[in-house]
Amino acid sequence: MLRRTFIMSAAAAAGLAACGGSHTKSSTPPFTSADLEFVLIDAQTPFGAGTSPYLTALRDEGPGVDTGIDWVVLGDYGRDDGAGVRAPVVAVADRRETLEAYFSGLGPEWTLPPSHGLRYEHGPWPDGPPRWGARVVRLPAVITAENLVRAEAKDASVSLQLDAEGTAALERTSGANIGQRLAIVVDAEIVARPVINARISGGTVQVSLPGGASASETLATRLTVG
Repeated sequence: MLRRTFIMSAAAAAGLAACGGSHTKSSTPPFTSADLEFVLIDAQTPFGAGTSPYLTALRDEGPGVDTGIDWVVLGDYGRDDGAGVRAPVVAVADRRETLEAYFSGLGPEWTLPPSHGLRYEHGPWPDGPPRWGARVVRLPAVITAENLVRAEAKDASVSLQLDAEGTAALERTSGANIGQRLAIVVDAEIVARPVINARISGGTVQVSLPGGASASETLATRLTVG
């Protein structure tokens, strides 16, 4: 099989609520206990010379062996004007280690370029008991822990205050990717993946979590040292 090349296009993902102004970070960042990323999910970019995204191509053309992987097609999402992501595919397994072993064992023709990577999410796909799913994301991350000034649990959400650099990066990226999904990733695990409905301006972002107040407290604690 010929080696494939990732063909870049205007793809990504996200959606959040924002308010307030940007913040200046102290010389000693308090957020080093967990690795935080905001990354755009890429479920559209064609892989290689064909027209299929990476996970769709793997499902249709990849190694045809019993790997314990299921290929789940999710619902469409996107913009109100009709432009959006159609039938995104997710690789799903009972254990995250099964997914990691599958992707690490693929041949070089299936290697993602440095501009893309994989992140993992635990949940129903779309129904049934929680399982692990793998998604393709665009790199580098839009936001990292270096851009975080404060994390505070508020009921079923976490309020994240960003520094000036992070505020500008999120506003710029969200404005260019309305209708796409933005994955909020902590320690390589996706904890939320909202759709971007509008440009996200201001330095405070509210991230809603499906686990309610308990999940919000846990995430705020993971992001806060001391």
